[in-house]
Amino acid sequence: MRFSRHPGWRSALVIISGSTIVETQMLRFQPFWLALGWVWVALVIYLSLTPHPPELSVMSGDKIGHTIAYLFLMLWFAQIYRSLSTRMRIAMGLVILGIAIEFAQEQTGYRRFEVADMGADAIGVAIGWLLSFTPLRETLRLAERIVISR
Repeated sequence: MRFSRHPGWRSALVIISGSTIVETQMLRFQPFWLALGWVWVALVIYLSLTPHPPELSVMSGDKIGHTIAYLFLMLWFAQIYRSLSTRMRIAMGLVILGIAIEFAQEQTGYRRFEVADMGADAIGVAIGWLLSFTPLRETLRLAERIVISR
């Protein structure tokens, strides 16, 4: 395995292993994206524990909301952390967060514990994980290129 810097990329590293080349590049605004990601996590926690959460007026709207929220969080952090082992820890952390929130909801007296919500959270994490291997994984990099080019 050989490591070398790629010219022109900030903190970029080209890892050459056999015939496979994997390029990793830190996001230029990584601290900002990371802070914004934690704001999203805080928002999910708040919306999960508030007495009057927003409701989607479709059948199983709350499950759709859970799935979308956790899909978004997984995809967001997967763009910041490219390592598969780190992504796995993020996925496990998000699933544990979803479970913990359900137990916290049970303690509020105005929200209900629902196993189906945990399932929707886990499905969202799984979909986000899968989408992190598609071109969507470049969304934050694209946003940075747009901002930098202006």
